[in-house]
Amino acid sequence: MEVDKGGANFQKELESLMETLSRRDVGFEYYVLTSLSKRKAISTLIVIKECSNCRDLVLEEIENIKNIANAVSPHIHLETVSSSERSLPVPGTWGNLSYAKIFEKIIDSPKNTFLPNNFDIEIGYMKTDVLELKTGIRSSDITRHIGIFGTTGSGKSTTATTLIKSLLEKGIYVTILDWHGEHVNKISRLTLLNSENLIKINPFKLGDIEEIVEILGDVLQLTDPQRFLLYSILIKMRRANRFDMKMFSSLLRNIDETTGWIREVKYGLLRKAYLLFTREARQLFDDNNDKDKFDVEKLLFNTIIDLSFIRNLRLRKIYGMLIIKILSDYFMKNRPLKTLLLVVEEAHNYFEKDNDFLEKLISEVRKFGLGLCIISQSPSSITEEVLKNTNIKIIHTIKSDVDKRILAESLSLSPSLYEILDKLDVGEALLSAPNIKIPIIIKIKGNP
Repeated sequence: MEVDKGGANFQKELESLMETLSRRDVGFEYYVLTSLSKRKAISTLIVIKECSNCRDLVLEEIENIKNIANAVSPHIHLETVSSSERSLPVPGTWGNLSYAKIFEKIIDSPKNTFLPNNFDIEIGYMKTDVLELKTGIRSSDITRHIGIFGTTGSGKSTTATTLIKSLLEKGIYVTILDWHGEHVNKISRLTLLNSENLIKINPFKLGDIEEIVEILGDVLQLTDPQRFLLYSILIKMRRANRFDMKMFSSLLRNIDETTGWIREVKYGLLRKAYLLFTREARQLFDDNNDKDKFDVEKLLFNTIIDLSFIRNLRLRKIYGMLIIKILSDYFMKNRPLKTLLLVVEEAHNYFEKDNDFLEKLISEVRKFGLGLCIISQSPSSITEEVLKNTNIKIIHTIKSDVDKRILAESLSLSPSLYEILDKLDVGEALLSAPNIKIPIIIKIKGNP
């Protein structure tokens, strides 16, 4: 697309850029002057800061403006001109000035690095008054994992719904671990599993006992000696194929108390493990032999698993993590010729610090066709390894300075984009993906 010299498209993009700059409270003033000639219309953006000996600070601000322009005004190119080339008379009290020439850029190829047109999953459009430039991600990238972040009410759920519907249209399977039941009745193509028809899990049919102990140990906050005793007891319970409090307690009491600390370990474990055998837990777990054959695709593909009815948050977390284990084991063992995105709402409840099982998992499952979509309002609560492994990030407004810093560091954001993170409107987001050279600001489909 070629923008007419001095035409309306150029003017609208320039207005869009200036509107974005006006929302920034960083102590600068911005002026635009346009010179006209027979050959070309050239606009000059003047960046002013009332100070002394701050030329470097002004030049740094111009670099920030360039990054913003790449996101909101893709047809405008900025070229920095040193202050020694100034040609306009201005009051000396304004201090040192730097200028930026703004002129039309011809987009002569759809492969332009600033336009994310290499996508097949549309999720929104670039934020510009000139055009609604559709944008999105590649379906081939979803196994590289997705992170959707933002404060409550910023549009995370709408973004997730938009993404899920687009994936289903492409024939990609989706499973949602719905912590609060937010997605119930929103996506008709997904089967709902809840308290009325939830799948009971046989903990002895989930592979290695070591991983079960790892999951339970993380959630129940077991010490290393307690984990060792739990492993020993679960091995014996598996042989008997019994998962009940009576047998657990009996096996634990039969362990010799040669020293006082063993007694403390035993009864500390008994107190913490009691949760696994409560009436609520019996709704979730079943040691029946008939459950040996578990049809994962039939029971778990294209489903919403509503966990909100599980009142005890630790049980809710254990059940959710066991579902994650079932799906990951299935993909790693069977290598199906299918792709599935596992959407994990309120992911900070699972992917918190020192969770070795999930840290290991997220780096391994991508090559087997399973992608994870991590949705959270608190990225600072999520382990650094998990953040690093989400190669697609959709960031809605973030108010916490800690969360902003962590996300900015994970994406190497420029100072200007860092400052924008807490100023995005509802439905706006910063998108970073492998098919996009630099992060861009977009409006998500389905938002007002």
